Amino acid sequence: FRDLNTARRLIEMHRKYFGGGNIDEPLLKYVRFNNIFYEGLIALDSIREPNYDTKWKARMDDAILTMIELSEQSNWNFSNKYLLLKAEWYRNTNDVEKAKEAYEASICLAKEHKFINEEALACELAGYFFEGQGESVRSKEMLQDAYDAYMKWGANAKSEMLHRKHLT
Repeated sequence: FRDLNTARRLIEMHRKYFGGGNIDEPLLKYVRFNNIFYEGLIALDSIREPNYDTKWKARMDDAILTMIELSEQSNWNFSNKYLLLKAEWYRNTNDVEKAKEAYEASICLAKEHKFINEEALACELAGYFFEGQGESVRSKEMLQDAYDAYMKWGANAKSEMLHRKHLT
């Protein structure tokens, strides 16, 4: 729930138990690829902070390159994730138009491919992006879309947090 320190701690725990080595079990590969995606989002958020730990830059680069490779292998499963990482990267580099395009494309693909949780996440992050751009109406629309998708997915606590903090 937007707690970057907890997210970092959980990523480190995940790396300790699941990182590295040869993982042949299909479920573990899936978990690892998803972790790389979320680690990339955490890294992109982390490097927005002044005096960030440089390991997050390396992890961001690794996540983006991995998602590019995975998108080439399975466009259906990974393109929306890559586009969301790309949107957040554009956000960090203040390329507003490219960020908008990448958020929209990520949301569209997640919706089309029925990845409701990833649609919700992309809408939420787009909402925060638009808020930072001073586009309060667009921000509220995106956060409402995130709320709706989280509710559809069954993430009631997350939905209620969004509603309480941003939609009342």
